[in-house]
Amino acid sequence: IPNVYNKLTGGIMLDSKGPLTVIAPNGKTTTVSNGNQPASSVLDSQGISIGPNDLVSVEHTNGQTILRVQTATYSTVTQIVTIPFAVQTVLDPDAYQGTTTILRPGSAGQQTETLKITYVNGKQYASQLLKTVINKKAVNELISVGTKKKPVPVTTSHSDTSTTQSSTSDHNT
Repeated sequence: IPNVYNKLTGGIMLDSKGPLTVIAPNGKTTTVSNGNQPASSVLDSQGISIGPNDLVSVEHTNGQTILRVQTATYSTVTQIVTIPFAVQTVLDPDAYQGTTTILRPGSAGQQTETLKITYVNGKQYASQLLKTVINKKAVNELISVGTKKKPVPVTTSHSDTSTTQSSTSDHNT
């Protein structure tokens, strides 16, 4: 009979020289004195059964080996997402430089995304985009930009001679 635990744990051999800490999906922590054995044997000896949605990992931290079993659950969610519009620019040789005109205003689109959310021990762990449906396409904004050179204003210089008169008046009262 093939060992189901070996399949579920990927045949992990712990090779720990000393004790091993085991953390069950419910958070219960136990210590196993002999860490030099397959993960499946350790889990079996601790009465921890694992299923196809459980994640088994081995961590080596500060000289300590930890065998952790976490439960994964999944949900599917949909969300509405705005699709931003782009701005397209066309050059207008008939408009003066520095002139911009909105020929067509842009409008955002909208899409529905379906995601698979993975939770490990009740906390979101990952999300995967499964499907995208465009409900409304974005419409690009179209702007024209003038390229015609502005005429150079002609300035003429005039000598303006003005006569300033000053008057002095004496007021006797």
